[in-house]
Amino acid sequence: MEIKEKIKDILKFYNLRQNSFADRIGVTPQTVSDVLNDKKKAGDKIIIGILDNFQDINPLWLFRDEEEMHASKNEKKNLSDFSNEEIALHVINRESEFLNIPIFSNLIEKKAAMKAIEILNNV
Repeated sequence: MEIKEKIKDILKFYNLRQNSFADRIGVTPQTVSDVLNDKKKAGDKIIIGILDNFQDINPLWLFRDEEEMHASKNEKKNLSDFSNEEIALHVINRESEFLNIPIFSNLIEKKAAMKAIEILNNV
């Protein structure tokens, strides 16, 4: 399922309009509209906005079509459930796998490298 379909599922589940969804994740309503109308691809700002603002959204569903849209409350499923160290180690140990996922390649280049450096500086 494409990310635009997942955004539609999120809008429907939370009974949100595109404008409120855009405000909640920190992008413009035009950006959401463009993604939903295939005028542009969802960037890392949308993905991070979804994960940061919809804590019960399962990242495995969002990125890979695995499992259900909502994570079980008893298991670690949201990025916020993991420490920065756990996230960095997971990414580092599976770098080649993550680089094959288009949405992750931008995240890895922009965010993960900065987080890894930050973590290493704090060790």
